[in-house]
Amino acid sequence: MWIIVGHKKNEYQTFQRELLSLCDKDLKMYCPKIQLKKKIGNKYLNHEKKILGNYVLCYHPNFKKNEIINKLKYLKGLSFVLEGYASAQKNIINFFEYCKSCENSEGYLMQKFFDISKLKKGIFLNGPFATLLFQTIEKQKNKIKVLIGQKTAVININKLSNFLYQPI
Repeated sequence: MWIIVGHKKNEYQTFQRELLSLCDKDLKMYCPKIQLKKKIGNKYLNHEKKILGNYVLCYHPNFKKNEIINKLKYLKGLSFVLEGYASAQKNIINFFEYCKSCENSEGYLMQKFFDISKLKKGIFLNGPFATLLFQTIEKQKNKIKVLIGQKTAVININKLSNFLYQPI
């Protein structure tokens, strides 16, 4: 059974170690992330960002048992276990499979994960517009018109795959 947990900030390694000691080898932990390039001086450094923040998807067959979930709630580094996971199994599995289908060979999500057709507002994560918020004004077949601050920009959708963005 899949569960969604939140870990304390900067305590992911501690939480992971504690969870592994509670569960056996059948444990799966999944935290989707994207790879960003940050420009520092004249160099570009690779940086990864978790798209779910401090949330992690965890799978173990024993998560069906209430006593395991009760033990899990007291693990060091854990903030909470999201309620309603039992009734949301189909949605969690669909999300996990969608994320896996959008990963590259290194395990990072590609831009196709974010559906441009439904995008209304977002933030650029890399490129010349990095950290800038934008709002979609108009969508056409091959281009998208966005508002960045007070300026309007037209971006070719084929070239948009070079820019990482995140919906907000």
